Amino acid sequence: MSGNTSSADMFQWPYSLSPYDSGMVIEDTWPTLFWGAERLDEIRRKVENFSWAANAVAQMRQEAESVLDEPPLLPQERIGWRHDFYSHKTAEHLRYDPKSPHRFLVPLDQSYEEDELQHRAWALLTHERSYRIMRSLGVLYGLTGDERYAEWIAQGMRRTVEFFSRTDLREGNHYDALYFSALYDAPEMMLLANAYSLTQESRAYSDADHKAIKAGIFEAGVSTLIRYLERSGTHNITTYVMAGMAACGDMFGHSDWVDIGLGRVPALFREGLRTDAQGRVDGYWFEGTMFYHFYTLCPLAGLFEMLRRKGRLEDDLTNRFKKMFEAPVQMCDQDLRLPCLGDLGAPGSRSLAIYRHLYEYAAGQLDSDLAHRVLRAIYGRGIPRNNLSALAYGPDDVTAEPISQKKSTVLTAMGIGVFREETGDGPFYLLFKGGPHGAGHDHPDKLSVDLRAMGELVAPDLGTAGYALRDIHAYYRSTLSHNTLMVDEQDQQRAEKAHLQFQEKDPRHASAVVEDAYEGVRLSRRIRFEPPHIWIEDQCASDAVHRYGWVFHARGGMIVRPSGVIEDLDFPPLSQYGVFAWLTNRRTVSVDGVVCVDWRISNQVWLRLLAASDGPFEVTSGQTPGNPMPDRRGTVYLRARGKSRIFRAAFEVHRGAPGLTALAAGDFEW
Repeated sequence: MSGNTSSADMFQWPYSLSPYDSGMVIEDTWPTLFWGAERLDEIRRKVENFSWAANAVAQMRQEAESVLDEPPLLPQERIGWRHDFYSHKTAEHLRYDPKSPHRFLVPLDQSYEEDELQHRAWALLTHERSYRIMRSLGVLYGLTGDERYAEWIAQGMRRTVEFFSRTDLREGNHYDALYFSALYDAPEMMLLANAYSLTQESRAYSDADHKAIKAGIFEAGVSTLIRYLERSGTHNITTYVMAGMAACGDMFGHSDWVDIGLGRVPALFREGLRTDAQGRVDGYWFEGTMFYHFYTLCPLAGLFEMLRRKGRLEDDLTNRFKKMFEAPVQMCDQDLRLPCLGDLGAPGSRSLAIYRHLYEYAAGQLDSDLAHRVLRAIYGRGIPRNNLSALAYGPDDVTAEPISQKKSTVLTAMGIGVFREETGDGPFYLLFKGGPHGAGHDHPDKLSVDLRAMGELVAPDLGTAGYALRDIHAYYRSTLSHNTLMVDEQDQQRAEKAHLQFQEKDPRHASAVVEDAYEGVRLSRRIRFEPPHIWIEDQCASDAVHRYGWVFHARGGMIVRPSGVIEDLDFPPLSQYGVFAWLTNRRTVSVDGVVCVDWRISNQVWLRLLAASDGPFEVTSGQTPGNPMPDRRGTVYLRARGKSRIFRAAFEVHRGAPGLTALAAGDFEW
């Protein structure tokens, strides 16, 4: 995938994790915001007063005609795991096609794969899509009174009642879930409740239908959610299950369900958002991953709105919620692209633009000036404003000055610093992770960096593909796959004693210390940001002798030129197994000098590295997979042995004529 994202990729409206999938307006997006009949008056007001809203509904009505020709697509079969819908060859998310249940397109090479587990994941995506369409048609029914929309939804509800009666499809699933896990049951039930709330007065339903829907779907399904909550703590899954309990309870007057769903919301916001030493919240969800941050925001919005309607909001909760919309903006690059920290997503495929439904919500319901400016920047790039979240939640118009992320920022609670600068050759961006480990979806990558420059993803964090691709998933999550430090070729442990210091003004520099990533080892990294140059000094110290590793990956072809080559150091060879099996085409030399590495990132952008240590060290160069796998990276892995060792590195991003030719001691004095 090119570092320069096209407008088609940038402004996709996805209903899967693929950067290539997009659908009709009535298909909405995934992960979705959950709302029903309570937003209908607001949608009607907008349609009556604003041409953009009227045009959006007109488009939805036109799209609906093709949908009404066929019944809701709800396969009556076992539902699978979302993470199986990935290519075994490239690790890409497969292209979703509702009319192709068994042959799945691999976007990169246009081949097809056929696998039973992939088919079961397709069934999940298909049910989700159908339920989102049912809600969209419910909106059209509420606006027009056209019974055809309600009749189509009623068909879907009857089919769903039949599906929920299939106890055999629950066997072997977590908490006897129907949709593989409670994480999937909850959003499906919320969408069904939303669609039903919009159409329950229609004559398309018989009395028997109403009874069957209440008992067969919601009362039957909520037991899974209750069982999950009895054993769960703060987690992204918990937010969905709580929101599902509250939404279904509110729909059918079950105050006990509502109380279960809303009762732990304050704890979610306290435990899910860390505070720094001064008690400040930076708003980044504690699981340490960009994908799960946005994924969690969707059900939290539903819980927040229900608390507001019931007059149970607390000021601190509101402030924390607003901060959650600010955190990703603090981390995006100058092109609005988001770093793929932690699990899920691929470099270049995550952008503020694909989460515009959440910023519609924040601008319209939280009166966030920042969200208004984010929307202006997104829509200013040519995408039409025609989505359901804009209708249900967004502001009447988007006229604020667009956001322009050109200044450096820091998230003090999570310990993430972002350097930015605009130069004559283009923007420069460097993200530095120096804080403690997040929860389960974070990676063992403390002290790592993500470098973007001149419009290119030079050395980005890889994120991960689907969890079912276990071998490559283990590599994506490993310390080895990140631009950081290792000890004895082992993954970092969960680091709690990690501290970041960040200087946003000239001279722009940052430093971080990690004391418990490896037992008895203290690792520190200092960075000076002076585009087109970046200077990094690392110190590794212990009372025992270790092999300290320094790893860096960049995109594109690579040339390695070591100086001061010496006889091989007596190091054990790097493993050919486990995560190191992904380091291929290896060449190893030992040096007592400097290694120069040049990467050709694109036809117009190059990266140069000069690296050295405070004594002899080993240089292994090779290739590692990107995400997707064929997007290969040139990798250098330096090893130095001792009780304490220092690595020094200087980088230059350039247009083909590097000025960086030597390392000087003064370069690392700041």
